[in-house]
Amino acid sequence: MSDHITETNINSFKQLLIHQSLIDELTGCLIEIATNGKYLQDVQINAVDSTIKAINKLSRRRLDIQNNPLFELLLNGTVQCVCSPFFVNIFKQVTELIELNDTQELLLNTCTDYIVCYEGNRRHEIFSIVRTILLKPFTQWLQQHTSSFRQWNRITKNSFDKLGGIIFDFGSHNEKIIGKEIYDDCCKAIDCYIVILSTLSNNINTIDESTVDLIGICMFHLYALTLEQSLHDYIKSQQLSSILLRLINIDNEETQFNAYRILASIMTEQDIKMLANPSKIANVFITFLIDVIDNTRKIRRLRNLLHCLKSLVQHDQIKEELTKQGILPYLLQCATETKFDPIKEQQPTLEILLALTFHDQAAILLKKNSQFISHLHTLINSSSEQGLRRAAEGLIWKLEKEETATDKLVTMSMTKDVRNYKYDIMLSYSHRDRDLCHRICDRLVKDNFRVWLDRDQMHGSTMVAMADAIENAEFVFVCMSDAYKQSAYCQSEAQYAYERQCYLIPIVMKQNYRPDGWLGILVSGKVYVDFPKLGFDQAYLKLKNEIDRHRTNLNLSIRNQEQHQHELLTIATSEKTIETITNQSDEQPTTTTTNKLIRSLPNEPTPCCLPKQHSSQMTISTGMILSDGKPYSSHSIYNFSYDSDRGLVALKGEVISIPDGQKSNWWIIENMKDGQTYTIDQDSKRCYKSIITIKPLYCIPETAVYQYSSTYGYGDKQIIGDTWLIRENEAIRYFTVSSDGLCIPLNGHSYSQNPATVNSTTIANFVPKILDPSAFDIPDECKNVV
Repeated sequence: MSDHITETNINSFKQLLIHQSLIDELTGCLIEIATNGKYLQDVQINAVDSTIKAINKLSRRRLDIQNNPLFELLLNGTVQCVCSPFFVNIFKQVTELIELNDTQELLLNTCTDYIVCYEGNRRHEIFSIVRTILLKPFTQWLQQHTSSFRQWNRITKNSFDKLGGIIFDFGSHNEKIIGKEIYDDCCKAIDCYIVILSTLSNNINTIDESTVDLIGICMFHLYALTLEQSLHDYIKSQQLSSILLRLINIDNEETQFNAYRILASIMTEQDIKMLANPSKIANVFITFLIDVIDNTRKIRRLRNLLHCLKSLVQHDQIKEELTKQGILPYLLQCATETKFDPIKEQQPTLEILLALTFHDQAAILLKKNSQFISHLHTLINSSSEQGLRRAAEGLIWKLEKEETATDKLVTMSMTKDVRNYKYDIMLSYSHRDRDLCHRICDRLVKDNFRVWLDRDQMHGSTMVAMADAIENAEFVFVCMSDAYKQSAYCQSEAQYAYERQCYLIPIVMKQNYRPDGWLGILVSGKVYVDFPKLGFDQAYLKLKNEIDRHRTNLNLSIRNQEQHQHELLTIATSEKTIETITNQSDEQPTTTTTNKLIRSLPNEPTPCCLPKQHSSQMTISTGMILSDGKPYSSHSIYNFSYDSDRGLVALKGEVISIPDGQKSNWWIIENMKDGQTYTIDQDSKRCYKSIITIKPLYCIPETAVYQYSSTYGYGDKQIIGDTWLIRENEAIRYFTVSSDGLCIPLNGHSYSQNPATVNSTTIANFVPKILDPSAFDIPDECKNVV
């Protein structure tokens, strides 16, 4: 009967099935079965089964029917049956079943189907009830039968699929903290899923259709588990990426989609680089987006897909691929058309678009779309949904206001003291980390710090208010976690604070978290305050010490600058006096001067030379005016090697030109002895030879002027660095080295006039030896270059 329900005859079936007496009769029967097993052997059980199937087909994806109070009674009856000991006993024996009898069909298939298809107002409550009762027996069964998964038949896989689908559905926006017992059982189940997938991923060439189905079930359950934050963290710690990267080679679109949407949630920047074909993941998501965007019967898949994309677009390489493959028109459709739910579909889509604005080409395309910009202003002015307004405000900030705000001149004087700030601290954090963040804030306020914190960040204040807080705060605390890195709002805050040259203090909010990607670049070279590792009290003490250390160094820097200005004034006065004496007398003056500035600052360090051999990771940001008057800028990350005895320097790494985002892989070798530079384009294998124009700095010259000392950090390690001012012809350098006598380079900034160039360099992962001797070996393609 249920197979014949269509939109044409649905009213007839409503009249046939929606009756109080019928529903009462079915509900009573189900409760008797759940309570004492009555009717399990009754010959009429098949009629009950068929009627429930028909009602399920009638109500599927029809929320008006599912939320009808009449059907809540039937829903309660099916839940009681599935949670009964009779269901558990049948499920424990499922691997031995070859065919289902009427009772087994009702319990294992029909009742679980009814719950799986329920999308009404009580969905979260109902699934939580089933999870509480059945998670442990399900996990025990799975642990017992994982080793024999290759022998599972269709009935076993089907029951495994449905029950796991109910138990592990925590909801797409679950924020409730699960109990330890549920967490432990879920982790045991995750371990079993990983064993199955790992085993199958090693033999993908021999996988049949039935095995592909099992892989799909396991990945579907794992994806659902990633939506619960603590389980997401556990899954991410299990090194699952390598397994999934093998499974995406299976020629099955559904399998690839399931693998990619788990990867979207757990991939690190390193995993992204391991992708053999990064354009593939973008193509899969766009293909599925096109498939579901106009299909109202696939609305849940659309919502899950948007959730995945929100995680995925944190990666710059994926932003580029999605933009290049034309995802914007589909996202704009989903963000603006009224048929899409404002909260469940439009808001996440706007947040995806906000993340894409950090890709230059996507931002340009969105800026040019006047209709979309107008829509955003309408949302800001008239939408009743705070989440929508916040997303729209974020987009308008990125597309219209940020550039103007960033270009404003920084008018703060070097002698400005901390009392001139409106706030001591601005806390930038993800709503998911609010408990620890609010605790830190409360402690700071208790210690009389003036703190700006958006306690309602879930709905949020405007981006303008955020910018005002950053501009008027002495410190910005960057509260780092996976959730922070995945949030486009958090990236906007951190990026703006970085561009405004605020003093950033990175705080680790989650156990074992280490930043990468855009966040790793922003906090490179800074001391992390790791609250989970140190414990709250010790970490808070370290946080206060970092504040005090910065203020002390700032005051020292101000005093040094004032002293330096005084010295320059003294020299200028002396020169003027000498000139006056010379002009007034025919005799040769006996006063002599030197080019070296005589310094008398207390505890001033001595110039030093860098270790003769060393390697490091070097990040360089460059801005310059080309000979044709056009500006050029780039961001580079190199593996750097230096050998003083041989007079060789080598850099290998990636250069990203701005604003087009074009990436190149360069290898540069500089030979100090013959004055030649060899630049190899590793993509085209072409070599270019030139004369060294600016020699690298490897000793602080005697003419350098000491500026100040500061504390630098790499994770939990701290080091004091001395900053020197070095003048070379038309160039000015600020160069910082460690003050421990080892003269380890930390960072540098250089400014030159011809051509007009600015360079900013950060050095990390320093080791006093050559890690890659082959980096100095000039390749064959350079041997004959003139």
